[in-house]
Amino acid sequence: MMRPMTGRKAEDRTGIAGQPDLFDERGGSVADNGSLPVAASVGPGTSGVGDGRPSLSGSGQERRDGGRAAVDLNTEGVMLVRKRAPAGAMAEDARAASLAVLIDADNTSARYAQAIFEEIVKLGEANVRRIYGDFSGGQLAAWDPAVQSLAILQHQQRSNTQGKNAADIALVIDAMDLMHKGRLDGVCLVSSDSDFTRLAQRLREEELTVYGFGERKTPEAFRNACSRFIYLENILETEPEKGSAAAGASRPRKKPPKKAVPIIAKALADGDEDGWVHLGTVGSRILGAAPDFDPRTYGCVNLSTLATKSGGFEVRKGPGNATHIRRKPDAGGTAGKAASAGRGKGNTPTGGGSS
Repeated sequence: MMRPMTGRKAEDRTGIAGQPDLFDERGGSVADNGSLPVAASVGPGTSGVGDGRPSLSGSGQERRDGGRAAVDLNTEGVMLVRKRAPAGAMAEDARAASLAVLIDADNTSARYAQAIFEEIVKLGEANVRRIYGDFSGGQLAAWDPAVQSLAILQHQQRSNTQGKNAADIALVIDAMDLMHKGRLDGVCLVSSDSDFTRLAQRLREEELTVYGFGERKTPEAFRNACSRFIYLENILETEPEKGSAAAGASRPRKKPPKKAVPIIAKALADGDEDGWVHLGTVGSRILGAAPDFDPRTYGCVNLSTLATKSGGFEVRKGPGNATHIRRKPDAGGTAGKAASAGRGKGNTPTGGGSS
């Protein structure tokens, strides 16, 4: 049963998917028919392409080919997932998504605090900011400056029994309360703890966008339960804290771009006769299968740069600054064969530069 919408019109529900400039070019163009290439509808779901993950495609215009949800890019390149207005009704202007930021202090280092909120600014407005933990001792004292400077509401939760984390339960209860109020578009769960996997699934079942923030040690189950998962190491590169288990290790290295070739190649199905696929569509398919995919993991600022640096793809820009990619002919695969056939007919790509 759908929960009642309070405080705003149902057609004005907004969610966010993706990051600015990571997966599509700023101000891309629409398809020839005036609609955006959307790979998946938005609705309840868990994982996989077309099962409820917001699609990552489009430009500065809303999808016009019907459906209950639409994906577009605002002027800053941020992906917006919006409920469709009733037929004949005038669509309201896009607004920033209203987000709740719930931080598990026991499983998140305070050194990431500023970077987390700088990243969230790209996704929407952090209207609810709460942090959970037992602050009575000195273990979480490092969070004190961030709690004050970032206006985070501190929830003191004592651990009444050793080995039991009462703070996690308090976070889940608050998340459920916020969900049932129906005033949010998304929730940012900041933790590397897999205990929040079911919470992420439940929030998504109510059509809320869920952003996970955690370190690379975060279990796969929690990462895949989120609409999108962002590694903290990608938003702030720091030396390991003194006294931590990783203190003697070097900072995580970026993966070489060529490691992303198989991931991108799988998303290049159903291209045109020459193998070209809209870059936004490729990004949508990748995130549908791997919510933790991020070009920054490979040392690249966006997907087009990653595709170019990987050496396995051709990138071109067409009318309206729309970006398309295809597999290089000598890289094998159906896309490469299609490209070779197309060139045999005298069809050659224009451009080919990276963004």
